[in-house]
Amino acid sequence: MNKRSLIIVAVFCGVLVAPTRGYGYTFDDIVVEAWAGSGANEAMSVVDFGGGNSYAFGYRWDGAKTSEDMLVAIDGLPGLTVDYNYHPVWGFAVNSFSYDGRTIASDGWVTTYLSFWWSGNAAWTEYVYDWNPPYDLLDTIEHDAKAGDGENWDYAGLGAGFRELADGVWDGWTLGDATTFDADPPVSPVPEPATMSVLAIGGLMLLTRRAGRKRI
Repeated sequence: MNKRSLIIVAVFCGVLVAPTRGYGYTFDDIVVEAWAGSGANEAMSVVDFGGGNSYAFGYRWDGAKTSEDMLVAIDGLPGLTVDYNYHPVWGFAVNSFSYDGRTIASDGWVTTYLSFWWSGNAAWTEYVYDWNPPYDLLDTIEHDAKAGDGENWDYAGLGAGFRELADGVWDGWTLGDATTFDADPPVSPVPEPATMSVLAIGGLMLLTRRAGRKRI
């Protein structure tokens, strides 16, 4: 193997095993359980059950779709159950997620609730209301479109039925504590370091074979 190949291998291995924290992810960087739908646009729904058990489900579509559409679509994926209903006042509501023998569920905001997050968003308008009847509109705030990275999450400012999807955005779900109104943001599932090391070794072997062939 020549010096150039060694440099390429060192850089290649370093990129694979280096921590990605703070740099964000693309959909190709994470472990996706399955995809639902078809179309030119892609979005991701990450369901974090806690304890390092986080799963990502992809959604493809054309036209205008919401997070509600994505949840209804991924509900049909093998092993995944999204329990939801339509509230007469609040509209679409998610009750629980179940996958791989794990479940996170809301008990109606008594002690737990499902916390909705997003990473990246289309342009949207936030409506601020008075908490007291007759719930007068106090202000409107315009939010610009923002790219998602699956690393930095914002607490959702809209319900899933009103959250308009855009190509490349991420939705996330975790279990929140209704007694403290506290919830951790989701963690996007990425390959284990050992898996990444195997990929690096594979790249090393490939370059070694190519270098050997050139010497013959």
